[in-house]
Amino acid sequence: MSLRPNPFYDHVRRRLDECGDAILAPWEGYVWRFNAIEYPHPEDVLGGLGALRNGSRWNARDTFPVVYGSIDQAVAVAEVAASEAYYGLTTRKPRLFVCIRLQLRHVLDLSSIPTLRSLGLRLKDIQTEDWRKLHDAGRESLTQCIGRATADAGAEGILVRSARVKRGLNFAWFPRNIRPGSVASVCEPQLLQDFATRAKKA
Repeated sequence: MSLRPNPFYDHVRRRLDECGDAILAPWEGYVWRFNAIEYPHPEDVLGGLGALRNGSRWNARDTFPVVYGSIDQAVAVAEVAASEAYYGLTTRKPRLFVCIRLQLRHVLDLSSIPTLRSLGLRLKDIQTEDWRKLHDAGRESLTQCIGRATADAGAEGILVRSARVKRGLNFAWFPRNIRPGSVASVCEPQLLQDFATRAKKA
């Protein structure tokens, strides 16, 4: 990892190991996300390589791939707008708005207060942390260290509350951790593939 590791990692990993699979539960649903138009193939959408290269809330750069999305379309739009507003940017570049179907067996639900308590975490600490400032300073944030510990423990993803939209939910899926019997697929993949083919010919 290119960032200075967060010392809280060992605590979170230990609590996850102590709780075992009892703290992980199946989750099934749809996740909405914006994808860069330069990467339109279904395998690009499901790769998580952008987060691997650049880092985001639940993973530091150069650690592991993550596919980020929101449970609701409006939340996905708000999350993108919040990210741009943080840096004072307005992006007018086209994006692909895609939907992913997830049917996973081992997910950590950090939107649950009892789950947070069992890990010794507080929702306030997660939602108020300026992870971008820490990341830009070369330090792994608390949320990134939680994500790394969860991925290292073998979980397939994290369900979390949005820090921007009240009652909004986001999902961080770890594609490298998908287990036998779990499913991750892009909705209407042929439409994406057709778009990629036309774009290549243009």
